[in-house]
Amino acid sequence: MAEGLSRLINLIPGMSGFLLGRMRRYAITHTLDREKLRRLAFWIRLIIRSRGREIISTPSGLRFNAFDQSQYVNQILLLKGTSLKYCWEPNCSRLLNSLIHEDDRVVVAGANIGFEALLIGDRVRRGTGICYAFEPISGTFKTLLENIDLNQLKGKVTPFNFALGESDGETPMLAAGPNSSLLFLDSDKTQEKVTVRSLDSLYREGLIASVSAMIADVEGFELEMVLGGRNLLKNSPVRFFLFEVNGKTEEISPGKTKRLFIQLAEWGFDFYAITDDYRGYQKPGYPPLKLIKIKELQFPFVLQDRWFNVLALKSELKTELKHFPVAD
Repeated sequence: MAEGLSRLINLIPGMSGFLLGRMRRYAITHTLDREKLRRLAFWIRLIIRSRGREIISTPSGLRFNAFDQSQYVNQILLLKGTSLKYCWEPNCSRLLNSLIHEDDRVVVAGANIGFEALLIGDRVRRGTGICYAFEPISGTFKTLLENIDLNQLKGKVTPFNFALGESDGETPMLAAGPNSSLLFLDSDKTQEKVTVRSLDSLYREGLIASVSAMIADVEGFELEMVLGGRNLLKNSPVRFFLFEVNGKTEEISPGKTKRLFIQLAEWGFDFYAITDDYRGYQKPGYPPLKLIKIKELQFPFVLQDRWFNVLALKSELKTELKHFPVAD
């Protein structure tokens, strides 16, 4: 029935465009909540269901196939991506765009459909830089490849179909769209056997070169990723590491996030929590970007959000934040 209704909507000239336009205008002019976003996502899925593909062109010129609505980022892209340059975690995206240099070599772990990887690839397009994008889930990796092609970023974004960990091997992984995880396994949900590689083994084999920045959204597996790259990090001029702090990590493995912070602090990094619209609820421009210095390495640190992003920046490079408000 849903398939038939979707086909009918798309057969009526101008109907699908009219409906999508109304929903998009609503999404960027109103503050949303979980229920409003759920309803909007339901109707969008219904409209595009019979198409098989839904290409979104953003104001920055980047293009994404946002058809797979199990991915939260695709829901936000469909609702806000045609109007906003930074529709997904806008403050983090704005900060990332400022920090990336044209000659940077960047690791993106948990690349998903490629939102951050493509932003970085576009930033280094005219330089000698490169983005190494790691996505282990096969279906999501296929979308990542398509998005790289859509933006003509082959050679600037190098995709790898495996996860990053402390050592090489294979392991089951929760395949749950934006919440896919090696740590948060659930026997009642779909799992996929994935290949895990360490950054050090890739570095030894010449598959990646020394890197200058790292991004990670790996749902509680950040520490393993870092420990698996100790030799690479010793031989790399890494300026910053942007990663997610997730409350669920502390529930499953108490103290693990603190161990990650301590390891990075030993390597000379300072830490800043990033205020942002992590759920895609807010109207453009809210909340304003603010970095909050993390001094006590104890969860929940300084933000009460269920999850939020942290910038780890080499202490001697804090001048790179001169254009951003920093609070103690």
